Amino acid sequence: MRKPLKLASLGPSLIAILFSLGMVLHLLCPGWMAVVTFGQGGAPHPASGSSQGPSGRQADGPQLRTPQEPRPTEQEVEMEHKREKARKKQEYEDTKKLSEQLLKTVQELKDSIDRAGENTLPVNAIRKTEEIESLSKKIKAKLKGMA
Repeated sequence: MRKPLKLASLGPSLIAILFSLGMVLHLLCPGWMAVVTFGQGGAPHPASGSSQGPSGRQADGPQLRTPQEPRPTEQEVEMEHKREKARKKQEYEDTKKLSEQLLKTVQELKDSIDRAGENTLPVNAIRKTEEIESLSKKIKAKLKGMA
């Protein structure tokens, strides 16, 4: 029969390394540890339910249970659906408004270039093109967020 490994026999430096590794794992992935509970005499048993396996006899080894979040109620799901729908509608309206503003700015630029003639550059042409570029980037970002 194999003797159980005692923590004290590992040495203080190895214990410190194992502890540090556990802390790093806990910080990076908080849910990495499962919950283990112990019954009478230090024998592990499941955190919930009986300590017997599927065959009706005592289960061997620790029984693990991962923490679970409570399921949302039907009302919470419905409210979240309504909020998401309202958010998408608002994003659509914002994108539509930006598109209309972009169209108006492009039309203004076209009109000012037509009025200026062939050999002259309108004074506000550079400002209008920068405004068009800015609006285009905003619309692109909104559309990426909607996808």
